[in-house]
Amino acid sequence: MKTAVDKAKVLLEALPYIQAFHGKVFVIKYGGSSLEDASIRRSVLQDIVFMHYVGIRPVLVHGGGPSINKALRAKGIVPEFVNGLRKTNSRVLKVVVRELKKINAQIVRELRELRCPALGLIDKDAVIKARQRSEELGYVGEIIGINANPIFSLLSKGIIPVIAPFGVDRKGKLYNVNADLSAAEISVALGVEKLVFLTNVDGIMYKDRLLSSVDANRIRRFVSTGVISGGMLPKVEAGLSALERGVKKVHVVNAKHKHALLLEIFTKKGVGTEIKVD
Repeated sequence: MKTAVDKAKVLLEALPYIQAFHGKVFVIKYGGSSLEDASIRRSVLQDIVFMHYVGIRPVLVHGGGPSINKALRAKGIVPEFVNGLRKTNSRVLKVVVRELKKINAQIVRELRELRCPALGLIDKDAVIKARQRSEELGYVGEIIGINANPIFSLLSKGIIPVIAPFGVDRKGKLYNVNADLSAAEISVALGVEKLVFLTNVDGIMYKDRLLSSVDANRIRRFVSTGVISGGMLPKVEAGLSALERGVKKVHVVNAKHKHALLLEIFTKKGVGTEIKVD
């Protein structure tokens, strides 16, 4: 009996959050090595399915860097980066397209296996308007706009959009676009309640302590003083940009924690870092 009561308490703790977020759009960016782990991926997708069935409208934007790197090395191509962006010639672009399509199809298939309607938005359906960032980077796109109509159309039908980070220019040329920036720009275009970055670390750390909640001004100071650097930097900068343009909150959560999304969104303390407007 005690176990049953404890379960009821957990559900009751979640109730105010379910009520507050019913009908709201969340963008979840999922990438990194945890995307390749079947057990972690299933936990993440189960959380997204739960969110869908309690009335939240999730939009999933995925990356695929580790899979792309592995596929490139298998072809004898050494991955090259400039300021965190992948140098993408025509040969590299073919690998990027193939791997991201494969990941997109896998996520859609697994969501459907969990009895949740989902549809991939990939190269031919690209919602990201882009132009070439530089000659040096090749087929790497700079985001100049978002076509939100296909996303809203799927959400209105109760379907989870699963978006691969491809951009297209006015001539239909395809570009590889950073997934963190893609998620931030899509969040702004949709006017979302939350943007969640699923990562391989627990969140924002300060003096070996996880910050469960922090305002954007403090995050800016952490960036300027080097407290935040490396792989966390592009996520934080994308998140700050989204907050400055209307997104309510940004979360950084470790996907390796089982059901991390549910714990972050539906409990008071959460398990990651919440970044809020000043």
